[in-house]
Amino acid sequence: MSCRHSRPSEEGRGGGESPESLSDSECRGLVDELQRRGLSELALFFLEAHRPLRGVASQAVLISVPLLVPFFGAKHLTLLQKVLSSDRSVERLVAAIEARRGRE
Repeated sequence: MSCRHSRPSEEGRGGGESPESLSDSECRGLVDELQRRGLSELALFFLEAHRPLRGVASQAVLISVPLLVPFFGAKHLTLLQKVLSSDRSVERLVAAIEARRGRE
């Protein structure tokens, strides 16, 4: 399974990922954790259904960090922010979850 997933339109844009982009190890770890908790289907539904609101959700997480850190921890909120920060991160995560689901 590879967490690398890019659309053809993004391949010619300079190659490097932005610092806030989801890394391969973060993507694999998130997919493993979702699988372990039995939340893969729910995560796919959430990511696909709320794709049009990704930008709003990303900003809502960013604004809410001071209030949410005591409940979820900074590490988890940073990871959520990375996932929601770009369409590419969402697509990579969806592709990785589907690939894992396809192997089972």
